[in-house]
Amino acid sequence: MKKGFTLIELLVVIAIIGILATVVLASLGQARRRAQSAKTLAEMTQMKTIVAGAQINNNQYLGQIVGTYGFVNDCTGGMTSSLCADGWENAIDAIAAAYDSSQDPEGFYVDAWGTPYLLEANEQSGVCSVNTLTSAGPDQSIGGTDNITVILPYALC
Repeated sequence: MKKGFTLIELLVVIAIIGILATVVLASLGQARRRAQSAKTLAEMTQMKTIVAGAQINNNQYLGQIVGTYGFVNDCTGGMTSSLCADGWENAIDAIAAAYDSSQDPEGFYVDAWGTPYLLEANEQSGVCSVNTLTSAGPDQSIGGTDNITVILPYALC
């Protein structure tokens, strides 16, 4: 009699390898999402420092630096709309220029998922509200449970 594997034994081994591959790929996906979140939070922390420096250097509120109060970018057409991206890019360009003219803001144009940040410059004379910077997170839409928001420096409140 010849020694070898039966078809059933081979199918069982292939099924086990498939299950193990699925588990590994699922955990790699979770690790990637955690890495993207960590990268985005690190960028937002760096932007927080740049905003504080710009405010100190110019003795101005954030709204004065970016030229408007409230939401700086119009994202009603979605986070990937050109109005949303242009508003954020113009704002971060102005903040970077006010902080340090050699600062290159292009690295901050989009978060780890490719969407622009949402900037809300609320602090102004007579109003006590905080400035916020928000990433839409993995689902790329504001208002979800995966948004990442940081409070930016302010002097009024």
